[in-house]
Amino acid sequence: MSEKTEVDLTGAKQNTGVWLVKVPKYLAQQWAKASGKGEVGKLNIEKKQGKADVSFTLNEDLTSLSALGEKAASVRAPGTIQ
Repeated sequence: MSEKTEVDLTGAKQNTGVWLVKVPKYLAQQWAKASGKGEVGKLNIEKKQGKADVSFTLNEDLTSLSALGEKAASVRAPGTIQ
């Protein structure tokens, strides 16, 4: 896929947690095709009935980066955190 890099969290709020998220395979494949700079998508988190409703919307430029014979990537990936 891609080489491992360090993430600089300098300046991040000290009182916030870090989420470990399992990313669907098709999203990981699309992210691997990204240029390395720029936006890959937007994360939306809403509180509904005591649960966090999480959705990720893939950047439309990345949805069109499918190989010949592959389906275009889905734009929206829903999820729920309890």
